[in-house]
Amino acid sequence: MATEPSIPVVVTCGERAVCHAVDATLPAGELAGALALYLGSGTPPPSRLVWRSAEGPCPLDPALPIGSQVPPDAEIELGPAAPA
Repeated sequence: MATEPSIPVVVTCGERAVCHAVDATLPAGELAGALALYLGSGTPPPSRLVWRSAEGPCPLDPALPIGSQVPPDAEIELGPAAPA
């Protein structure tokens, strides 16, 4: 039986953080929903996803798979949309 590829990521949302293995093919925009149980009911909609890379913050495309945008053990910040 084949298993889905997964990568460990650290997701922060305000003062909450969770380390979890997620399906690498999961669209980044679905990350908050997949971790809602851990992050709590106050989780904002996934309107801003930022990878805190060594080179600086990198916004993520919510439509692309998370595994194609970040390496294992990446720290990803979920937050409200930036003001227009």
